[in-house]
Amino acid sequence: MKLRTTGLAATPVAALALALAVTGSTPATAAPTAGRDLPAASSSSAWLASRLVDGLAPGPFGPRPDYGLSIDAIYALHASGDGELAEPILTALDDEGMAANFYSAVEWDAERGLEEHLAGPTAKTLVAAQVGGRDPRDFGGQDLVARTLSTVVTAADVAPGGRFAAGGEFEDGGVAASDVGRVVDFGPDVTYNNANSFGQTLAVIGLARAGRLTGPVVDKLLWQRCGAGFFRIFYDGPRSCDESASAAPDRDATGLGLSAMLAAQRSGVGGLDDEIAGTVGWLLDEQDAGGGWGGGVGTEAPNTNSTGLVVQALADAGAPVTAVADGEAYLASAQVGAGDVGTALAGDVGAIAYTPAAREAARADGIDQPDTWIRATAQASLGLSQVGFWELTAPRPARFAVTAPTGYVLRGRSIAVRATGLAAGEAYRVTVGGRSAATGTASADGVVATTVVVPSATAPGTRAVAVTGATSERTGAGSIRVLAAKKLAVRLRAARLRPGAQQRITVRGLAAGEAVTLRVRGKVLRGRATAAGVLTRTVRVARPFGAARVRATGAFAVRSGAVTFRVVRR
Repeated sequence: MKLRTTGLAATPVAALALALAVTGSTPATAAPTAGRDLPAASSSSAWLASRLVDGLAPGPFGPRPDYGLSIDAIYALHASGDGELAEPILTALDDEGMAANFYSAVEWDAERGLEEHLAGPTAKTLVAAQVGGRDPRDFGGQDLVARTLSTVVTAADVAPGGRFAAGGEFEDGGVAASDVGRVVDFGPDVTYNNANSFGQTLAVIGLARAGRLTGPVVDKLLWQRCGAGFFRIFYDGPRSCDESASAAPDRDATGLGLSAMLAAQRSGVGGLDDEIAGTVGWLLDEQDAGGGWGGGVGTEAPNTNSTGLVVQALADAGAPVTAVADGEAYLASAQVGAGDVGTALAGDVGAIAYTPAAREAARADGIDQPDTWIRATAQASLGLSQVGFWELTAPRPARFAVTAPTGYVLRGRSIAVRATGLAAGEAYRVTVGGRSAATGTASADGVVATTVVVPSATAPGTRAVAVTGATSERTGAGSIRVLAAKKLAVRLRAARLRPGAQQRITVRGLAAGEAVTLRVRGKVLRGRATAAGVLTRTVRVARPFGAARVRATGAFAVRSGAVTFRVVRR
């Protein structure tokens, strides 16, 4: 079945332990990424890219592109490490604004089409923006995080006066009180809510990565999970999966549901250990003797579409390698490879058929249903690359531009720090000299503009001011020259001088180039220290007779020193 177009995070090792507890397997061969076949996945990506028309996947019934299938291709191309091949798709969806044709009615109503909100396509596009390294808050001119959140039903929405309540703006949308937390279709002309589990799972993944996932959205995801461990596709009014007599298991929905639970857990949602372990166990029990998985009602037989989604999720959960490897072998048996040279498939190396039998038949007859092969390849490839959605949606490595004061700064004092190049709303941390100084989130423009205190324990000298984003690979640094409070050493040529004589003043212990102010009996002399941190000045001695105080002050008042000499008659 194709992917529909309509606390502290647990580690993969912890998830692996849960899966082993379910299956009774030993951990001797377990390694979550051991089965990745990136060369095979990359080969499928090259074939997928060759099938694009004007940057998008062609639709099955004419010239209109298939936007949902195009997004499936984005996932696959980035998972295999070939993200550059996805740029034509992202250009069309983002730069040319065509994504709105998928998640709204703008294609049919240019004036009011954006008022129509299709929950599943919106969430799917949000995840595509994240996977593609684009700005999800300005994708095709739309804030996809906000649009996805707008599809989430809140308690206020179904309370009296709410937008889905009687008398509300969207009272005819078929939304009920039991839908709190669910993502739903809505708009002026929407009279039936067609959103299903696929939209809910993708919303969980996208909102988790955006840092906007709420408990009710996760609860409604679990509403679609039966106690046996599987997920159903369709909602059944106010009845949960366990309460519904019509709940039918769907392995595509279950694979994506597992991916969503893992993403939620890694974003910080607690209490999902048992659900994840139960779903892993159910999927392992459903594996066919040939290594594959079927889909749901009508597609129960093993196929590469379903197997790709399941293998991706099981590998991400750290399931036993034998099950993952058997699934991968099933996918490989349906992929066109070097052994097909000399057959009708010679020009389609990398493509993956819906079943191994379909590949065998095409060796003689060629590909007669390209759409089926494109759909199969896009999802099956995920089982070869075995990169989970939490990793896929992670912000790309980046080098931020960081600016900080150019002069000397005093530790313990505040400085202004600015950084650009972050993602909208991206969490960041500022360190000074390796010590944490501030945390926060970037603006909608991906800018950090904050004030931080230079930690009092920072060692004097040139120190890095680093801004790190959502991952350690997303960072940038500037530098500041840090000073500390210090008593400066002030030395004189002579302790006693007559009027008219020259007094030489030497100040040591300064920083290179540090500004210095000398005050001698009302006279003010200014200068800068040499590279060795020394300043020397001379001053003509004048009356009155008696003590004359020399005070040297560096860049800050707490960096100073003083000495006294006497003006004498002879």
